[in-house]
Amino acid sequence: MRHGADGLIAIPIAIPVALGLGARSALAGKQLDAADPTAQALGYVHDATTSDKRTDTSATCGKCQLYTGSDGTEWGPCALFPGKDVNAAGWCTAWVAKAG
Repeated sequence: MRHGADGLIAIPIAIPVALGLGARSALAGKQLDAADPTAQALGYVHDATTSDKRTDTSATCGKCQLYTGSDGTEWGPCALFPGKDVNAAGWCTAWVAKAG
């Protein structure tokens, strides 16, 4: 009997964990195409050093308030491009320095 009770506890815990991992994969953004119309309108580039509009040489997506990717990751989400990831080394004209 005890073995059955343990199994009942493990199953409800295992299912949400497995579903959570699947949901995370499904929600992961795909890389923003620099040819995307919004990206082009904002002058987005995957490599900030290639932009002729950037005046602050330290400005990159990874240092922008709109970027929500983890520190040290190459690609991450941006509030301007829902469902898409931008390159942390990229840049666009909407760049705003991260607070702090």
